[in-house]
Amino acid sequence: MNSWLKPTRTEWITFFILMPAINIVALYIMFGKRLWHDGNLWLYAFWIGYFVGLVTWYLLVITMHKFQALMPELRQTPKRVTFEAICFTIITSIVFGFVFWGYDALRLFGFEATMLQFKLSIGVVLGTVMLTASLWESEYIYKKYKESFIEKETMQQLGMQQEFDSLRNQINPHFLFNCFNTLSSLISEDREQADAFLNELSKVYRYLLQNNEEGLSTLQDELNFIHSFYKLLKTRHGDAIELQIEVDKKYSNYLLPSLSLQLLVENAVKHNVVS
Repeated sequence: MNSWLKPTRTEWITFFILMPAINIVALYIMFGKRLWHDGNLWLYAFWIGYFVGLVTWYLLVITMHKFQALMPELRQTPKRVTFEAICFTIITSIVFGFVFWGYDALRLFGFEATMLQFKLSIGVVLGTVMLTASLWESEYIYKKYKESFIEKETMQQLGMQQEFDSLRNQINPHFLFNCFNTLSSLISEDREQADAFLNELSKVYRYLLQNNEEGLSTLQDELNFIHSFYKLLKTRHGDAIELQIEVDKKYSNYLLPSLSLQLLVENAVKHNVVS
């Protein structure tokens, strides 16, 4: 079944709440105080009106859904609402006019119509229809706004993730190249230090490989990684570089983008003068 043919939960609720009230008001305008003591009006006229109201309500619902399918964008709201209002007025006037003057022509339940009764009745019905349609349209606008907001946030997150991945992919090969150069020099100068350097390098790259595809890591895991990363930098730059970390332990399990601290430290070294 096409989605535009299926009423929403809100539309069903408004029908079951408002339809009896609209029906009673219209019958009171047509029959006056006789409504309260004539059992035939409640036994027959009320349910005739209820059935006609159901048919009219469904026509209005599918009309609105069709316009929402044809003009779904938020920027099309004024145009969509205008077309809906015109169609609702036409549909409601035709259906109610047919029933009202049909009662008069057939003298159903002894009804004799006057133009004042018709104007009052159609005014009440149209006013209620427009009020109800405003509620339906408001629900649709809110839904579209929510979808638009979520889509915008998703696009922003994807953009940030792409930027982050781009930076990470640029830095990791650069970092590895420098480490290999340092290791090459240490092997010929200090084998013991070279072993220690290689051990830290393996820890660093094990973490890089494990977390390269992960979105988030705990702060404590990131800091442990930074300690190993710092030892590699310390081997390369000696006393020219120092690292001081002051973090409250209550933040240890907080999450942050994986490898983001490495980007900060690496850039701090890259864009400063080692002296």
